[in-house]
Amino acid sequence: MKICYTYDIKNKIMFTQGVYYKCGRNVYLISLLKQLPVVVLALIILVVIARLPAVVSQAFWWGLLLLIIYMAIAAIQAWYLYSSHVFMLDDYALHIRSGILNRNEVAIPYRQIQDVSLDESYIERMFGVSELNIMTAGHEDNKRDKSSAEFPLIGKVLAVALQEELSKRSSVQQVSSDKKVL
Repeated sequence: MKICYTYDIKNKIMFTQGVYYKCGRNVYLISLLKQLPVVVLALIILVVIARLPAVVSQAFWWGLLLLIIYMAIAAIQAWYLYSSHVFMLDDYALHIRSGILNRNEVAIPYRQIQDVSLDESYIERMFGVSELNIMTAGHEDNKRDKSSAEFPLIGKVLAVALQEELSKRSSVQQVSSDKKVL
């Protein structure tokens, strides 16, 4: 898996065909920061317990142990989100792979992509990440009008480059398929 991207003369990201890319290093950091309110609340509770008489001091150590376990689980969860979502562009489709033990890979043909949108909260904007949503045309078998794929968190620069690349590739395929019909 590649973490680095190549850039052209205008400092735009260039994607290599057939190479899986991670969603950016900021994803790990923001995933950890989303756990911060719970950690701060637990620290406040521990400070209050520490000020109580010695009879309750054992509760402080149990609380501290639980806080350390929670922080370890949060770090593992953030690492999972960072390392389990990768994508690849090939000649005909966008491939999104997720999961570590149970892998799921979705291939979205460029001709089915209808819209690529970026959503970001204030905190995500501060740390340079966003959510990338890809709306696609649904299949008649599923009896749904639309389906979608998403990157829960992806680096902002990478998201913008991927949005431009997908918009370009989907419109190129639509134009070429229209010419074949005529």
